[in-house]
Amino acid sequence: MSPHNTFVDLVAPTLVPGAQALARADRAGAASRAVAATASSARPAAPSVRVTGASRVATVSAPIVVVGVTWREGTGRATSVQYRARTMGRWSAWSFIDADPEHGPDRASAEAKTARAGSDPLVVADATAVQVRTLGDGTLAPAQPTLMVVDPGTSAAAPPAGLVSASRPVIYTRAQWGADERLRRAAPAYGAVKGAFVHHTVNANSYSASQVPAIIRAIYAYHVKGRGWDDIGYNFLIDRFGRTWEGRYGGMDKPVIGAHTLDHNAYSFGASAIGNFDVAAVPSAMTAAFTRLIGWKAQIHQFRPDGISNISGDTLRSVSGHRDANGTSCPGRYLYARLPTIRAGAAPAPEAAVAEHRPRRGQPQSW
Repeated sequence: MSPHNTFVDLVAPTLVPGAQALARADRAGAASRAVAATASSARPAAPSVRVTGASRVATVSAPIVVVGVTWREGTGRATSVQYRARTMGRWSAWSFIDADPEHGPDRASAEAKTARAGSDPLVVADATAVQVRTLGDGTLAPAQPTLMVVDPGTSAAAPPAGLVSASRPVIYTRAQWGADERLRRAAPAYGAVKGAFVHHTVNANSYSASQVPAIIRAIYAYHVKGRGWDDIGYNFLIDRFGRTWEGRYGGMDKPVIGAHTLDHNAYSFGASAIGNFDVAAVPSAMTAAFTRLIGWKAQIHQFRPDGISNISGDTLRSVSGHRDANGTSCPGRYLYARLPTIRAGAAPAPEAAVAEHRPRRGQPQSW
């Protein structure tokens, strides 16, 4: 069964019982989130924060869904998003969903023309209903805010082993996570790969191995049907069990342009850890999977994982966290702390590096 999408327009909070009440932590959290999104003169002060919109209750029937809020591009720059879920008849407290404007297609790309602003996708498990609301001071309220709930459906396409070759690590394909290729909006675009950006999806870390394909299907549907992107934004995803999954369509060994690091997509690839690594330690299997993937891609595209690259005009480490290019906390403090280990592990051994640059017989030496 293909993903089923439910869209619920947000309305004035006065029309939604229980949506207007704000705790002090809600106001402070919304104000602090606005700091990274706006110029200092436009940041709302905590006392001025209020609920600007709310959804009516959306019923959930699937054991795992992805929820997010989108709005018209160019509006709602300082907007924060909160959700609550009803489980076993009781509502949770309101909690924030990341709304990172630094994810998405490059602003000059054709893909950006159909994009909508919005929150990151959030995985919700074992709930019977969800509700969302937007917070701000009202001056930069989002236009046409809409809640999207994605039921990822089921997929019978799950062969037991991913693709692997002598040098390529095991990578599970789009077919293996059940991608509905009819969802894609356009043919893939190609650029160049001068480095890698590491991300995290900022969902719960307690998912099971069997839930991963559904999570990826739901993120895919949200990126396309909610955010208006051509395909899932990431080139690859890595789960907490150390499995690597193909993301955006177009060829795993090709320089496919993704929608993961704003204005840096055309000269990089993006791999995202499934989970929230601002609050949880990174499993060793996940670190090893990043190392293998980046080492393989570096061989193909000829960049040094432990080196420096010019990526879209910025001088960055060849393997960077999303926060190195944009104003964001992604990929979380614990995964960001693992980047030196990933760079070192993905870099070729000294002997291999010398052999790679040793001139062949009859060629002039350059060193």
